[in-house]
Amino acid sequence: MASPSDNDLTRLAAEALMREAVRGAARASLAGPSGWRKPNRGEPNKKFLANTIRGAVFSNKIRETKLSQRSNLKKEALEELVRDSRKYKKKYLKASTKSCNVNTSLSSSKSDPTKNEPRKAPLNDRIMPPSPSPGIDGRIISETCVVWTEENYLELRPVTEEERKSKQKEKSLLRAKKKLRSLNFIPAKNAS
Repeated sequence: MASPSDNDLTRLAAEALMREAVRGAARASLAGPSGWRKPNRGEPNKKFLANTIRGAVFSNKIRETKLSQRSNLKKEALEELVRDSRKYKKKYLKASTKSCNVNTSLSSSKSDPTKNEPRKAPLNDRIMPPSPSPGIDGRIISETCVVWTEENYLELRPVTEEERKSKQKEKSLLRAKKKLRSLNFIPAKNAS
């Protein structure tokens, strides 16, 4: 459908004005000069509208404050969690690494082959002693040990002197670690 031209629009507007003038004249002949006034409709309730708008604005503000409070609480909880994890790292992880560094530096030689060995041997190389028997001086000595073989079964064989020495060295290292962890640091009396 083609849009109306300017001439058509002016003609339609003139017709609408003439119709309204005829109606106004008819009303004026019946009711006098008040017939020209627009019909008496109720005015909008301005108090109701103002209260509705104020209430909507207030509820939006309350919703925004609740959301901001929730987000602030979440941020504070996250910051507290980060602070606690930092405290844990400072207290425990640094302390444990210091003692581990001291334990690793027990050997004097840098070319010590035991430094390059893994901390624990793989499961199939571990020596598991059977129930020990008391020795001559009261210490427990086991002359045989149980070993995992490559075929994944246990084998009972006598303990060699080398294994016994390595076990004693391992125990002494463990004792040294325990001693290092229980050290108390005392401040120096006179630094000068």
